[in-house]
Amino acid sequence: MNAKIYPSNLSGITEASSLKPLAMRYFTLAGFCEGQTRIYLKNETEDVTALKDALGDLGVGIYRDKSVYTINPVTEWDGGYKRAGVKSSLPTLRFILPITCAVNGVCEFSGTGKLIRKNATAGMNVLKGVTLDSTVLPMIATGKLNSGNYLIEPDFNTQVVSALIMALPLVEGDSQIEFSQKLKKQQAIMIDLTLFAMKGFGVELERLGTILKIKGGQKYVAPEKELLVEGDFSTAGYFLALNQLSSNVQVTNLNDQSLQADKNIVEYLEKLNNKEKTIELKAKTNFIFLLTAIACTKDYVTTFTGVKIKEKDEQKFLEFINMLRLLGATIDFDGSELSVKGGMLNGGIMLDTLQDARVAMTLVVLSSVVQGGITILSVEASMQEQATFLNEFIRLGGNCQVG
Repeated sequence: MNAKIYPSNLSGITEASSLKPLAMRYFTLAGFCEGQTRIYLKNETEDVTALKDALGDLGVGIYRDKSVYTINPVTEWDGGYKRAGVKSSLPTLRFILPITCAVNGVCEFSGTGKLIRKNATAGMNVLKGVTLDSTVLPMIATGKLNSGNYLIEPDFNTQVVSALIMALPLVEGDSQIEFSQKLKKQQAIMIDLTLFAMKGFGVELERLGTILKIKGGQKYVAPEKELLVEGDFSTAGYFLALNQLSSNVQVTNLNDQSLQADKNIVEYLEKLNNKEKTIELKAKTNFIFLLTAIACTKDYVTTFTGVKIKEKDEQKFLEFINMLRLLGATIDFDGSELSVKGGMLNGGIMLDTLQDARVAMTLVVLSSVVQGGITILSVEASMQEQATFLNEFIRLGGNCQVG
């Protein structure tokens, strides 16, 4: 699908899509707690849908009224043979398997699509007392999850370990999880997000450096108030960036105290707005595409220091830079420092998204100020992370013709 987008000033209010990692944790805990949980979720993703359906297979009742979901958990687990389909969602399997084994002890998991042809058990060898009869789906998990001392190696899967942390309070006996090394930033964020979600259901852990002490035999209790899944900065940042391009867009449902690393986009955009000529990037950021593009609209030189590009993104970023040069920007990049001189950008050309959501969303946003417009090839990539992204852009006043 291609789109021709012409310059326009966008305005209005848009609600940030809910943060998927937090939603996955909330729905998992809601399915295994005591009492009815209500969750407010903006824009359901494929993984959340798969998790909801898998919980439904286990007997959890889930009802939706617009953006509010009511979850009625299973009141008693009988240890009998259970079945749950996870569709093509590996995160769903990783979240639901440990906690199901904590309360029931035997369950068959099935899947669809590419998932049934790949090893689905990576990282699950950490689960004590659980035996998997296959590395691919369908698989049967037997044996109740055991309490005990868990040593977690540095390359652990954050989804599996997060699910383990959520499951251990439900088993008999106390446990301890020790991380063998200091957590990397993204690992730490995901573990913190897990502990945050658990606290919402009344369970808190003792934390001593790299050790988590977990009391067994606990119960999760549904919160009295509706749980709000905060907005995801990784997609909201593109709407926030429109305000650097003569638009006036307000983004709601963002938490300024969020644990998300992508929250730093607010700081970077503020620096651009203040016309700071040198901006230090404090960590690897998926917003490097967006920040480079916004700098291309400034009539002076912006220098980004501390630039760190993931190895798998290096070639893609170079191709993206060349696209911006075609629009009239002057860009120099030596691998760690990025210098961008922009001004008026002239389009009338076709640019490819490289099937990358970051490139696609950036080109859509940038097109709102490119003279002559841009034809964006494979624009559907802009909807990989937020299915409503392009529709929201158009609703806010984006002059976009899709064909």
